[in-house]
Amino acid sequence: MSKTSDLEKLARAGIQARGLSRTLAAAYVNVSLPTFNALVGQGLIPRPRALLSRRVWDRLEIDAYFSRLPYDDGTLASASSEGDIWDQASV
Repeated sequence: MSKTSDLEKLARAGIQARGLSRTLAAAYVNVSLPTFNALVGQGLIPRPRALLSRRVWDRLEIDAYFSRLPYDDGTLASASSEGDIWDQASV
């Protein structure tokens, strides 16, 4: 069974792969491979993790880094967690 068919099976089940190859990670953030490599080099996208002899990017780490990128006007996302139900919870 090929990786593509396995990824397609996951997608049909509504599950996103967590460990992404460089190509899939670049596609995930919608940039070319050279741009992705530059973003990793600049620290705007996290470095890969070692999985046996492979390097994989953690989709959740990419999400976190992506959320911290500035908006097109240069402003940064608010650090407040307004509306975050977990911050409103009490123990």
